[in-house]
Amino acid sequence: MIADTGPPAVSVSRRSVMRYFIQLTRHLYEEPHQLNLVIIASNGLAAGSLEFYSNSDRLHEFGIRLAEFPVHSRDSIFCQRGYEEQIRPWGWYFMCRAVALNEMRDCAIRMRFNNNGRNPPDGRTPESDALLTDFWIRSTTDRIRKLGNLIAEFSGLKHRRLYWDAEQALIDNALEFKDRRCGDNLAAAWASLPEWPDTRLR
Repeated sequence: MIADTGPPAVSVSRRSVMRYFIQLTRHLYEEPHQLNLVIIASNGLAAGSLEFYSNSDRLHEFGIRLAEFPVHSRDSIFCQRGYEEQIRPWGWYFMCRAVALNEMRDCAIRMRFNNNGRNPPDGRTPESDALLTDFWIRSTTDRIRKLGNLIAEFSGLKHRRLYWDAEQALIDNALEFKDRRCGDNLAAAWASLPEWPDTRLR
């Protein structure tokens, strides 16, 4: 069971808000039944990425729920795919949880990415690096709802990239659409991040 004590009790300053972002890219796979997705996210202090799989129906459902969030001051929604290694052997784990703050004026999103890799205890080079990212992104309710609308639209499979931050919100095709066997999807997704100064880690 993952401990969850809620987002850190810090204020949302303009400096921190300007530095968060989420990018979601879609890579050629067994569509429309399965979607091969790469998510990259940052709260300005930490960043992580994960390649995972879902389908358009689940993506659309979560987008709609987020677009209507929150319904009340103690509202929260939860989305997860895959399993943590200690629960059930699996290649990856993705989790996103949204909570309402400040009488629904603000919200926070918890992002947890785990590739379930293992680092050998004897210090030898691992076959695959163990990568675990877990952090909160704080934003306004209006921005969180905008993200939900983008996700719902992105689930229509007409676009390859979704990008969202404190000021920008877009879906487009600014990603080279290759067969997944011909390249590294994570590398392609990182290379597709916009060059706007306020969206990158400093």
